[in-house]
Amino acid sequence: MPRSALERAIERLQSPEAAKRRAAAKLLGSLGDSQAVEPLMQMLRQDADGLARAAAALSLGELGDERAAEPLLARLHDEQQKVRDAAALALGQLGDPQVIEPLIALLGDPQSSVRQLAAQTLGMLRDARAVEPLIGRLSDHDWMVRYYSIDLLGQLGGARVVPLLVVALRDEMVHVRVGAARALGKLGDQQALAPLRAALQDEDKTVRVAVAGALTRLGEPQMIERLLAFLQNADGGVRHAAAHELGDVGDARAVEPLIAYLRYDDDMISFEAAGALGKLGDARAVEPLLALLTSYHFGLRGTAAEALGDIGDKRAVEPLIGCLKDSDWWVRAKALEALGKLGDARATEPVTTCLKDAHGNVRRAAAAALPRLQGDAG
Repeated sequence: MPRSALERAIERLQSPEAAKRRAAAKLLGSLGDSQAVEPLMQMLRQDADGLARAAAALSLGELGDERAAEPLLARLHDEQQKVRDAAALALGQLGDPQVIEPLIALLGDPQSSVRQLAAQTLGMLRDARAVEPLIGRLSDHDWMVRYYSIDLLGQLGGARVVPLLVVALRDEMVHVRVGAARALGKLGDQQALAPLRAALQDEDKTVRVAVAGALTRLGEPQMIERLLAFLQNADGGVRHAAAHELGDVGDARAVEPLIAYLRYDDDMISFEAAGALGKLGDARAVEPLLALLTSYHFGLRGTAAEALGDIGDKRAVEPLIGCLKDSDWWVRAKALEALGKLGDARATEPVTTCLKDAHGNVRRAAAAALPRLQGDAG
């Protein structure tokens, strides 16, 4: 009897060639079968090749099995940065509440790279237990720890963290100041108005962009004009930041300028513009986003599919069904998520076919979308 792809991949985890072990680990994540969890955990613990350990960690994150939490936590101390990064990402994907306390403990680790990853992963998990420990990390000597701490505090910290974030507006590092401005905007506390207005004079343009976005969210709509002006700036990083803020603040005046950037020769600004248009939810963006579904870049195709799902216009149903045959699994998964949001019964049969897709994430996306389509049919 011929062996399955799963069996062959598990066997290749023992190959003497590191490249073959890495490829097998990556394939096991895409197959989405829980039988791969134990072999991948063993690989994560024992493989001598760092890239193979990283591949095992990423696949365990894709599989989403809570048994992987303990070995992934251990790899936050791995000697290689790529393995530590992969383990942190995988822990965020697992979403297991049992890892919160061990991650909080790692915030006190003497290695700054470990503290960074702990703060980053806690931010991904969005658990209120992390708020107090992360407040304590706002004075960490490593700026990335401060930055990742601010990210979660902007979501869950409440009014008590506003004075601390105001102090962070004067941090020596640009990224920290940008994060503090965005966090203050999300919290929406009026006591941040005066410090934010003062921060409009920051020496760095990307900080000024984030501050303008925060002030818009705090009820100063005249800041939209400033953001639109930043969208035309000669600096690509400033344009990228402005597109991000315009998507978050939700003003319809941003729609046409953002549509113009879908056809720009800078992929990064096109990504940001597509995502922003999805957040704005304006039907004027539908046709330009549909055109982006045939982009040469899989990231743009997937981002456009996601945005079309967020807008919710039924014109996107047939084109999104066409995306279910895309060569990239991420695009197929994003198209399935979008079709689930649109809830149109025309997609039922093609989505059902995706239950047999070669990639586990696509199969899971299809299974999640189907009930919403069948509800429409009934």
